[in-house]
Amino acid sequence: MEPFCRVDTILRIIGDRWTLGIIHELSAGPKRTLDLFNSFSGLSTKTMTDRLRRLERNGLITRISYKESPPRVEYSLTERGFRLLPVISSLGQAYSDLFEESTGIEGDVCEACSTKNGDSEDKHREPDAAAPTILDDRARPPRRDNSRNKKGRDIILL
Repeated sequence: MEPFCRVDTILRIIGDRWTLGIIHELSAGPKRTLDLFNSFSGLSTKTMTDRLRRLERNGLITRISYKESPPRVEYSLTERGFRLLPVISSLGQAYSDLFEESTGIEGDVCEACSTKNGDSEDKHREPDAAAPTILDDRARPPRRDNSRNKKGRDIILL
């Protein structure tokens, strides 16, 4: 039997790519599926559906389906989901503390969590090349030719 680790357990729920971003987007209020999808660049519908289902299964968000034509679905944070917002805010503050001086990046304040943000129009998009990444201080592995692989895959580097 493996020892119980709370950090490992919560990372299994929220540690996937896009999950914290989805929670962050929903912190501003309920969102329809398309609005939520359009908040991100590079997020596939399959991945978004997977993340939303996992968040709902773990009681972090609720899904409300309206019996209208055309059908409408809205997602919102539960009380349990709102408890994660200080963690997300702390991540934004950690970025400010660690990297803003070295990159000179300053920006607007995020509407959802009140932390500093890059260009407000491009929030929650892929980071630009000037922003530091986790791999900056490590040797990057060689790229593989995945031309035969037709499926897109999310890769998480921690």
